[in-house]
Amino acid sequence: MSLLVFGGLLLFFYYQSNHALISDNQHAIAQDAAATVRSFIREKTILLAAIVRIENPVDAAPEKRKRYLQALLGVEPAFRNAALCDAQHRILASASRLSSRSSRQFSDRLTGNPLISEPAAGTVISPVFIDPATSEPLVILMVPVRDLFREYQGYVAVELNLKFIWDLVDRLSARVNGCVYVVDRQGNLIACGDTARVLRAENVSRVKAVRRFILSPRASKDAEVELYTGITGEAVVGTYLPLETPDWAVVVEVLQHFAYREFLNNGFLSLGLFLGFSVLAGLLSILIARRLAAPLVQLTETATGIAAGAKGASVSVSGPQEVAALATAFNSMTSQLLQSHADLAAQLMETRHSREALRESEERFRTIIDNANEIIYTLLPDGVFTFVSPAWTRLLGHPVEEVIGNHFSRYVHPDDCRLCEAFLETVLSTGRPQRDVVYRVKHLDGTWRWHTSAGSAVLDPAGRSCFYVGIAQDITLNREAEEEKAKLQQQLLQAQKMELIGRLAGGVAHDFNNMLNVILGYAELIKLDAAGDDSLVKKIDAVKQAADQAGEITRQLLAFSRKQIISPVSLDLNDFLEENKVTLSRLIGEDITLLFVPSKNSGNVRLDPSQMSQILYN
Repeated sequence: MSLLVFGGLLLFFYYQSNHALISDNQHAIAQDAAATVRSFIREKTILLAAIVRIENPVDAAPEKRKRYLQALLGVEPAFRNAALCDAQHRILASASRLSSRSSRQFSDRLTGNPLISEPAAGTVISPVFIDPATSEPLVILMVPVRDLFREYQGYVAVELNLKFIWDLVDRLSARVNGCVYVVDRQGNLIACGDTARVLRAENVSRVKAVRRFILSPRASKDAEVELYTGITGEAVVGTYLPLETPDWAVVVEVLQHFAYREFLNNGFLSLGLFLGFSVLAGLLSILIARRLAAPLVQLTETATGIAAGAKGASVSVSGPQEVAALATAFNSMTSQLLQSHADLAAQLMETRHSREALRESEERFRTIIDNANEIIYTLLPDGVFTFVSPAWTRLLGHPVEEVIGNHFSRYVHPDDCRLCEAFLETVLSTGRPQRDVVYRVKHLDGTWRWHTSAGSAVLDPAGRSCFYVGIAQDITLNREAEEEKAKLQQQLLQAQKMELIGRLAGGVAHDFNNMLNVILGYAELIKLDAAGDDSLVKKIDAVKQAADQAGEITRQLLAFSRKQIISPVSLDLNDFLEENKVTLSRLIGEDITLLFVPSKNSGNVRLDPSQMSQILYN
């Protein structure tokens, strides 16, 4: 009798352990599914709210509202229809990526459904409905529009396609060998492996897990795993996980016979062996009680230890043959139980490791993006930003939230837009990476920064370009250094030219001065020979005066070449300026009038006239 009680206790403890592992596995699956659905809804909601905060569409002109909604549909493929409504729930503008009929159905559904409330207090998510044309699950997201004083002015509503949930539940149903489905707060099916039941808008509130969610939608995320009749009418082991936002739940059901198949097989086999040997032991107990006492006590103690948590304990195979066989069967059953426990634990651990590896990978990627010195960005094929790294704010000053959703031409210099458009078209049309496009980008302070960019196209499974990924580097300092280098080289070249001209001028001045000395010498001799001939003397004096003026020119050339000997004299500045007025007029050009007003009391200065001329001409 005691052996039967012991066997029952052992099976009970093993059942509890197996049930806990099944519960952990189902919770992990439900959490993965819920995280996927919740992340999808949250991502679209945040994207819509960010776009609405960038620009207030209610205050815009009617044609601009239309373009605003069309641009909104272009940012996110999951958005099918969009509408802008004022605070009185009147539609100001609408846009659709489908037919006009679909757009009218969306407008009617938005204004005529009493279950859809205005989002004056915050974001609103409508109940799920099925598109009669495409049989796809849809939901309406509504985000309030507020002015600068946070006053409610209306809202932007989009129709979101939830078809991806069907694929998700199909994959998870195959994985758990059961059924995974999504329900709303009223118990209506949103996604299920049997699409016909979803299209019928079937209500499954009769299912125990769904009923518990309806009664306690904010219950613990680790709801109890229970035995009940599932959605398919079969006995299942199931649980649910509320999403909170939106107000849905993911239900995971595993067929009962599959969940406990291994337990039942091993349990019945072990129980059969156990009972068989127990009967045999009962028949022989009278004859060999003493021989069996010690091994059975050990067996009992080991079983008690296993029930207390010592899963690795085993019974030593000793004593009579019957007791040894019983111990062997007991050890075999324990080993099978341990192996089953280890397999379930390994599956759960693998799931946890995969989630942790994914989280660490995302964190490493985010750290690289946030700390990179280059700007990493993505563009849609029409040139609209869908992502920019924080380096944009560090290098250009614009907040990241302001840039996302805008066309790149808003920041690129107008003279460089055509070049950038051609570069983007080349990358998207060829599918091959390109690099070294140089253009100017506007800083928040109004200055222009030089950038160079490289990028490539991301292709879908069909080989078409989905979007563009680029890396931009600020090369403003390099450009400025190159321009400064070119300027210095030009100045050096000009200085070399001026030095060469000075040398040439000095040589010409020396030669010309020597000829002038000869002319002046002969003029003096002729003047001596022509003494008494006043007419000839006047002519000779005119020649000497011209030669003196030419000598003045040679002194200026020598001063320019820095080879003249400095000869300071007492100089009247009024007379000096009057003598050089004609030369100055020729230097400054005919389109400028030179007016000379002499000083009444200028006085004299002692300096070289040639150097004074050089100062004046410079």
